[in-house]
Amino acid sequence: QLPSGSDVHCKVKIVNLAYNTSKARIMKTFQKYGVLLKIDLVANPDNPKLSLGRGSVTYESRVGAKECVEKMNEQCLDGRVIRVFLYNSKPRRSLDTPAKRASTTRYWVKDISTKCFRCGEVGHIEINCTNEAKPKPCPL
Repeated sequence: QLPSGSDVHCKVKIVNLAYNTSKARIMKTFQKYGVLLKIDLVANPDNPKLSLGRGSVTYESRVGAKECVEKMNEQCLDGRVIRVFLYNSKPRRSLDTPAKRASTTRYWVKDISTKCFRCGEVGHIEINCTNEAKPKPCPL
């Protein structure tokens, strides 16, 4: 693995992941664009099997990282439209108004997604569901 200071330009941040997206799924999807050195997925402290919907991958080369950003940004992964960008390329915003502060804390709130009423999975809503409907239990 590269020293921590030299991999800044090769690190790609991923946000808006489904909570049930695994490291294996991320590896399978993102290794198409280059050799992956590291995969980080922020785990939910209350349930380690689920993520908090964000993570990062570190590529061996900057070329692979740039290609990943170009091809994967605004694409659907596990039922969610993900946002992908180079780790150090996102500009810092001024937090001078309460509205701006609220919007930046959205990703730090514990549970911002909803549970699908059709299939029961977390990360999307019924209108966007492509899964088969689970049978409803008998109310009697």
